[in-house]
Amino acid sequence: MRKLFTAALLFLLAPAARAALFINNTSKCTVQVRVYAHSEKGKACELESKIMTIPSMGTMAFNNAGQVAENPGWEKGMTVAGDPKAAVWDALGFHNGTSTLKVGTGCATVTTGVVKDACGADLNVKWTIAGRNILVELYN
Repeated sequence: MRKLFTAALLFLLAPAARAALFINNTSKCTVQVRVYAHSEKGKACELESKIMTIPSMGTMAFNNAGQVAENPGWEKGMTVAGDPKAAVWDALGFHNGTSTLKVGTGCATVTTGVVKDACGADLNVKWTIAGRNILVELYN
């Protein structure tokens, strides 16, 4: 039911937003991630967010990269050049101890993968393009 609701939101928001990013964590553990993006004339992954914590069964949604600038912020004073609504989402990254994974279509080489979550379980990650929007699913 949650996936159906999210899919409906993606398609309803598509005409109103150039590109939204939805991250759904249906795993049994809190997950920490970073989002990567670039301004419309920039290089892939030139923007790296500060760490975001997504609780178990939690969702995060960003209508554009400007919202990341507000909360949690971009690393080291990075800013979106030009119109934040025109920025491109590149990847979602994880770093849990010695395990790293970056999924996406910009600076990542895969759109699916598995990484250990903070609870020690395998966390499946799937990056899907739905219209002009991105849906990232995190699940055990």
